[in-house]
Amino acid sequence: MTIKLKPKSYGPLKVASLEPAQFSVSNQFGHEYAAGDGDSAEFSAPSDLIMSALASCMAISLEMAARHRKVTLGRVNITVNADRASSLPIRFDSFHLEIALPDYKDREQAEALIKAAKETCTVSNTLNAEIHLKLV
Repeated sequence: MTIKLKPKSYGPLKVASLEPAQFSVSNQFGHEYAAGDGDSAEFSAPSDLIMSALASCMAISLEMAARHRKVTLGRVNITVNADRASSLPIRFDSFHLEIALPDYKDREQAEALIKAAKETCTVSNTLNAEIHLKLV
């Protein structure tokens, strides 16, 4: 059986300089945030943004998988950590997601939902890094 997917385009997402090493990021819906180099309460580092993209994509995909199976998850809490590779080029080597579903009691079905979410998450499917998922 062949599955055909509808092509979809994303963007535009625009990045513009504010100051050296600080940028304004905006998407087509007008959502804006600040990105930059280093640690700051004023902006997000690109590493934070990619981890955020992965965790939020998994959360959305998890809720979509639950709706598809006609179950209610309740709250979804995801903590993500990443390990940088020890060789060049500089990149993430792996991501570790801890997924908590405090309102959902069927652990076996929760594991199946997490697997289905991983298979449909655009961000996790785009990344080449190893991604570890753990239901906590």
